[in-house]
Amino acid sequence: MVAGAGGYPHLTSLGDVNGGRRPGRRRSTDVTLQTYVTDRHGYLLVEITSGSIELTYKTVPTPTEPADDSDQTAETLSVPLRRS
Repeated sequence: MVAGAGGYPHLTSLGDVNGGRRPGRRRSTDVTLQTYVTDRHGYLLVEITSGSIELTYKTVPTPTEPADDSDQTAETLSVPLRRS
């Protein structure tokens, strides 16, 4: 599975909150934003095997970057699957 993140042509910065600080832990949830990319479009590659789920977020070159600039890995996550 591949999930894209780049249909909108204009890249915008991540909104600042709380007097200019970047978002982090939100009071209303247990989720913390640790990594983000605001200057390139990208996609999430999801690979599922019998033992794990592998997530890789890759960024792609912008129109102003060289066309031969390859996709760059911005973040990876591995979720082991337990057998019952």
